[in-house]
This record gives sequence, C-alpha cells and structure tokens, in this order.
Amino acid sequence: WGSVCGGDEWTYREAQVVCNQLGLTTVQVFPFSYRHYEGAGDALVLSGGFSCGGEEERLLDCPPAPASSTCSNRNSANVICASCSNGDVRLVGGESYSGRVEVCLYGQWTRVCTNEQWGDTEALVTCRQLGLPTGGAYAATNFGRGSGVIVMTSVRCDGSEGRLTQCSFNQPTSYRCQGYYEPDNDAGVVCAGECRDGEVRLGGSNVPSEG
Repeated sequence: WGSVCGGDEWTYREAQVVCNQLGLTTVQVFPFSYRHYEGAGDALVLSGGFSCGGEEERLLDCPPAPASSTCSNRNSANVICASCSNGDVRLVGGESYSGRVEVCLYGQWTRVCTNEQWGDTEALVTCRQLGLPTGGAYAATNFGRGSGVIVMTSVRCDGSEGRLTQCSFNQPTSYRCQGYYEPDNDAGVVCAGECRDGEVRLGGSNVPSEG
C-alpha cells in the first residue's frame, strides 16, 4: 500500500472517484492535500497523481496528472466521503419532533454544546430548518450525550435565521465545550406547535382570569 500525490491536481473529481470505488454513499466529498492521517501509506505511488473526470469507476482508470516536483508524503492525497451536507441538522434520541441536535460540519455529524446561550430562540431556528412546528419550540437537554466531536459552542441566534449555522457560534479547538464544564447532555430541542404538553389555558372570554 502506498499514498497518492495530492497538491493542486487532487480535486473534487478525484475524491469522488475514490468514494465511488469504495462503494461509499456520499452527499459531498472533501479533498485535501496536507498530511492528516498518520501512518497511511508513506510511499508515494505516483509522483504526479491522477487527473479524473469524476465519472470513472476506479482511480486507476484516470489518466496520470503531470509530474510534480513538489510531491512528497507531506502533501499526500486525502479524502472525506461525506454522508451529509455541511449545515444539515438532525434530531437524535427523541421522538419524531424532538431530540439531541446534531449538525453536519466537514462531512460528519457533530454535537452541539449546551450552555446558557442555548435557548428557545436557537430551538426555533433548528425546528424551522427541519420544517417542523415552531410556534412552541423550546430548548431541552434531556436527550443524552452524542458520540461525535463538539464543533459548535456558544450558539446564539436572533430568530430570523433559516439555518442553525447562520447563527453566531464558536468552534473549540479541543472539540469540547469551550469555557464550560463538559455537560451530561448535548443541546436538544422539542419542536412543538402553539402549546406544550401539559399546558392549560382559559378560552371563550375577554377576561384573562376566566373562561
């Protein structure tokens, strides 16, 4: 086994061929050419890499790219075969309209840190993005902790956003809740209509205290 030369010749087309050859279902591919995965093939296979059209079944079906004098194992070709699109959100661990919030970033599902910034406004934006009821959407933290890395902390929305990643947030370098203790539960939401389970109200009267 050996690695493939990356550099400018390693593009989305070559990455797509690799993902297809591996039989991986992909929504997006992410090629990159800096050393990232240690120990994966230190010897270069081709100094010039490949020049694919993107439709080939195998990487070796692609013609070779022009030889590069700068090719080394420090810029070997890498790829992420992503199963989700950047910015997508999903709910995990709850019912159909509720759960722990996970966000697709860099081709993988990541966790959202819950802290004092995570509230009903952030829940509203999450539910809106998913096309779920928003009238009584509220934040929750009772859906457990995910297994992925934390890439979003201190999320703060103003309520007008169409996607959660349009809100302001921090990206911790340690993939932990930056500046906060590690919570037992990740950020979650309940996407509800105009009322929450168990609430009561008085109707049929113009007087708030009767009905």
